[in-house]
Amino acid sequence: MNLILVRHGQAVRSLNDEERRLTHWGAKSSYMNFLYFQEFLPKIDIVFSSPLTRAAETAEILHSLYHVENDLIKSDSLSPGCRTEYVLNLIEGYEDKNVAVVGHLPDVANILSDLCSGSGMSADFSPGTVAWLGFGGKIREGGGTLRMLLPPKN
Repeated sequence: MNLILVRHGQAVRSLNDEERRLTHWGAKSSYMNFLYFQEFLPKIDIVFSSPLTRAAETAEILHSLYHVENDLIKSDSLSPGCRTEYVLNLIEGYEDKNVAVVGHLPDVANILSDLCSGSGMSADFSPGTVAWLGFGGKIREGGGTLRMLLPPKN
């Protein structure tokens, strides 16, 4: 299985955090990053997203570019404050798929650390960053291999 962790693209500053939309640059750079990433992993089977606007917009770009057959799934468990076990519960049953999860900082960085090392590794997850994790067997903490960490394209 491949798990793709994505931090939403750059968003406008707003008083209402839940409704912050992507900036023009945030949408464009996310698209360009996904287009480049598609050269390495040409198929994504399912996309999960935080329901917050900026994450959902980022996920829609990914979903559309990859022509994902399954519907985009928005889950409250991916809202800010998401923990690794929430993601593991959400993707259970998709062990043979390429699954993308779009969320927020610091959650995606913490999940990456938990799944790849379990030892507190640190990764720069600027808006629009894509992390590709591979699993040879069951998805578990410390069982993933970081195959690529792709910062956003300018």
